[in-house]
Amino acid sequence: MLVREQIDKKSKTMTPSERKLATTLLADYPYAGLVSIHELASRAEVSPPSISRFVTKIGLTGYQDMQRRLIDELKEGNRSPLELHESGRRIEGGYLGEFIARAAEQMQDAAQAITEGQFTRITDLLADPKRSIYALGGRISDTIATHLSFHLRQARENVFHLPRDP
Repeated sequence: MLVREQIDKKSKTMTPSERKLATTLLADYPYAGLVSIHELASRAEVSPPSISRFVTKIGLTGYQDMQRRLIDELKEGNRSPLELHESGRRIEGGYLGEFIARAAEQMQDAAQAITEGQFTRITDLLADPKRSIYALGGRISDTIATHLSFHLRQARENVFHLPRDP
C-alpha cells in the first residue's frame, strides 16, 4: 500500500495537527516526506514528536521507514520511456480507442493522487458561499483558470478570474 493510501485510510481519525501534516505531505507528494523530520515539522507547523506519532498512526515503524517507502515509490514510478514502452500494453482499435484508454488511465492516476478526504475538503471550500474564489494561472495555465472561473460562476457567486497580465 502506498504511503498516500495509508494517510487517506486514517484521515477520518486525524487530529487538527495530523491533518496539517497530512496536507503538507500530500501537497508535494512524495517529495515533502523526503526532507529531515525537523524541516517537515517546520513546514507543517507541527513538532517532530507529532510527526513520529503520525507516522506510527498510519502504520509505519518510524520516519525513516516512511522515507524508505517514499523512495521505493519514486523508484517504481521513475522508469525510463523504454521501460514504460516495453511494459505498456498495446491498444488495438485505432486512435479513438487509444485516446479513451489513456484518458481513463489519467483519471485513474488522478484518483490515486487525490484522497477522498482532500476532495471533500476542497469541494466544501468551493461550495462555501461565504468565501470568494479567485482563479489565477500562469503563461500556460491561465486558460485553465479562465475555464475554471467560467464554470464555477455558473454554480455560485463571487468567482473571479485574475488575468495573468493585469
